[in-house]
Amino acid sequence: MTFNVLLPTLITADAQLISSSATESADTTWVAWTAGSQTFTLGDTYKYAHVRYEVLQTYTRTSAADDHVPGAVGSEDWWLALEATEQWAMFDTRSTTATHDIGSLVVEVRPGAVFSSGSVTGVTGAGSVLWETFSGAGRTGADLVWSETKTLDATYVGDWYSYWFDPFDVYTDLLFGGIDGTTGSGSMPPYRNGEVRLTVTGTTGGTEVGVAGFLVGLSVPLGEVLNGASGGIIDFSVNETDGYGERTLVVRGFAKQNSLSFKVPKAQFRRVTSTLSQLRAIPAVYVPSPDIDLSPLITFGPVQEWSYTVAYRDHIIFTIEINGL
Repeated sequence: MTFNVLLPTLITADAQLISSSATESADTTWVAWTAGSQTFTLGDTYKYAHVRYEVLQTYTRTSAADDHVPGAVGSEDWWLALEATEQWAMFDTRSTTATHDIGSLVVEVRPGAVFSSGSVTGVTGAGSVLWETFSGAGRTGADLVWSETKTLDATYVGDWYSYWFDPFDVYTDLLFGGIDGTTGSGSMPPYRNGEVRLTVTGTTGGTEVGVAGFLVGLSVPLGEVLNGASGGIIDFSVNETDGYGERTLVVRGFAKQNSLSFKVPKAQFRRVTSTLSQLRAIPAVYVPSPDIDLSPLITFGPVQEWSYTVAYRDHIIFTIEINGL
């Protein structure tokens, strides 16, 4: 199995998100002070820079000195960051937030950098996902240079009983372009000024569909995965016990965690160490195998640690641990 990493171009600027069918969060937009006075009431919510915030204490501003810009250093006593707004939740690098729509979700982005691959993670309520790459701003049939549709049904049917009675199973993480192992004429061509349209179609017309992560970037090979990859999740939920001994489960977020070993030809040793060094503290998509049945091994997040062992004449053994976001 070839170990690849998707180096994403993060979608953070307004100019990168062309359109989204999702209804944006209805919170009042926070704006900087210009004149007069304004009162912010405890518990009210506002949105700013694609993030929803809650007012932590009532205050009135009468000048720019009272702005307490949400998210800025020193504003923690005034604002609590809740989550990304609805349209931007799929770009916030968190697995516990998602962008939703009814029936289908259609999103168009302009990354502004070269891309040849992509990933769609945390898909819910969908029957299929269509990826389209366009060469120009028209996003018409004449501009279409590459497209692929993937279905999400992953139900294993071993006999008639399972056909009728076993629960449905679906894929939640999908890969597109070269990072899914496609090569030759069928692979996504690298594009610098291209645009992408993602269409997530629900299983039925009224189904709510959701996407937790949508990433576009370049696929870079790291090495050949060795047997023994391991992984799972870290659940941050806790059991809280009150003074009477009653326990309550407080549901919190979770994160994936995978560790594996891979080998690299000696001639690629310097390139791989350089690539991993550049990825320090940078979230990326790590794909140990393009086999969709092994999709649980796909992890989006930063590398916690990596090391190598020089024990053979012609190749180097790397060990890597990836903590999902």
